[in-house]
Amino acid sequence: MSIAIKSKQLVVETSNKPGTGAALFGALQDAKVNVAACTIHEHGKIAYFRFIPDDIVAARKALRTLKLKGLTEPCILIEVKNRPGAFADVLTQVAGLDIDMRHAYASTATKTKANIVMMTSADAKVIRALNK
Repeated sequence: MSIAIKSKQLVVETSNKPGTGAALFGALQDAKVNVAACTIHEHGKIAYFRFIPDDIVAARKALRTLKLKGLTEPCILIEVKNRPGAFADVLTQVAGLDIDMRHAYASTATKTKANIVMMTSADAKVIRALNK
């Protein structure tokens, strides 16, 4: 059983230098912004941070202290039981919908709960299917 909701993620593009992530997440910590899930990847000299903050306004304000901007993107936040195969089960359901998946990442929240974040070509369709 999963619970899928519409959410928003911030995408931050920065130079790929040591300590950038520590500074970014330190600023979020100082602003008391919690992060439900995140992914970080690099492409050459650029680093990309995607994350779901619990307070998007406070997160944007924290980013400004570092002279960074975050692009807001719609996404799906899916809460599942933290167990082997949970991600596979969600992906199998989505595969049957004949849609394009743009990206997905996950975070274990507790011993019993995990979060999956997804962007697709039809987020509303995915949310309806997962909440049946």
